[in-house]
Order: sequence, then structure tokens, then C-alpha cells
Amino acid sequence: MNAKVRTYVQAYLRGLKIISRGEAGPRLGCTGLLFAALFILMALVFSFYTGNRIRLECTQQAVGLADCQIQVRWYGLLAINTVQVQDVQGARVDEYCDDSDCSYRVLLVLDGEEFPLTQYYSANRKPKAAAVQRMLEFLSNPNSDMLALEVGGAAEVGIANILPPLLLVLGLVFGYYSLRTLRLPAHPPDLRPDKNNLSPGIGGQQGDH
Repeated sequence: MNAKVRTYVQAYLRGLKIISRGEAGPRLGCTGLLFAALFILMALVFSFYTGNRIRLECTQQAVGLADCQIQVRWYGLLAINTVQVQDVQGARVDEYCDDSDCSYRVLLVLDGEEFPLTQYYSANRKPKAAAVQRMLEFLSNPNSDMLALEVGGAAEVGIANILPPLLLVLGLVFGYYSLRTLRLPAHPPDLRPDKNNLSPGIGGQQGDH
């Protein structure tokens, strides 16, 4: 039985042919499907970095003191994580620079420590500075009870936002043309034993019955 199954599988694998709709058509086949899966997987992985949007909701407990809820949302749609932070006293922009450029993130100032809204740094200081300014104005205003703001967007991460949709499109294109150029054998192989190849011993035993 194992030999029959192996023969059947081998016949189908031999039948996987890479063909094209014309001589100049695409010839992707199984390799194209592998690249399509790789591109789509990379798009999903990168999107969880570039697609993070932070929603900050704070309730003022006293002037200069607030409790906040930080919610990480994937492209503003799907909630990934929610964190409660108490005794927020301020906010500031944290800066990291190397030889070529600087990147930034927002820190919440607590009692004796700081809490980053994101674990990563990204480009564009201006929107982060605007978020910090709104937070400081909220904390200093005795008439403000609640604050809701979002940190993150296309301008936050910059050109990296283009990467996930680009990889996704490449994956879909590779997958589409690969499926069109794959062809399975029209008929499965005949697994019935060939009577002409039966050994005399087996034939003799069948004749005895």
C-alpha cells in the first residue's frame, strides 16, 4: 500500500508543470507561490509595527495629576493591547539620534519614572510635540475633566508605511499569476496492478483459488 501511495504522489509531483499563457507569459508556478506567501507574511509582520496607532484617554484626578488608559490599535481598527497608567504628572518628547538622523517618541511622566507610549522611535517630531503640548495643557487646566488623543499615523512612521501594502500587492500578484500557471495532470495515474507484470508465484496462487 505504501508503494502505491508513493507512486501516486510521485506521479502528481511530476505532473506539476510550469506553463504560460503564451511564449512571453509569466512562468512562476510553485516558486511563485512560495514568494507570494513570503511577501504576504512580511506585509503582516511589518504592518504590526507601522500600523500601530496609540489612543490615549485620560481622566484628571486633580490639577497636574491624571489616570490614563493607553490602547494600541492596529490601523486604528483592531485593539491589540490596553494598559492602565496611574498618577500621570506630565509628558515629554524623548529623542534618539545617531550619525544620520534623529527619531522620537512620547513619554508620560509619572511619580519618579517615565512610561513610553511606544517601545520604538519614529520620525517627525512635530506631531509628537503637539500631543505632549495637549497633554500638558490638559493637566494644567482645572476645568478639564477628560482628554482623548491619538498618537501615530502615516506621518509618524514616514515612508515605512508604504512597505506593508507594497509587499501585500506583490504577494497577491505573485499568487495570482502562479495559480494561473500551475497545471495538475488531468487524470490521476492508474494504481491498479498490471497483470502482465505479475510474478508466476502470485499468478499460480490466484489460479489455485
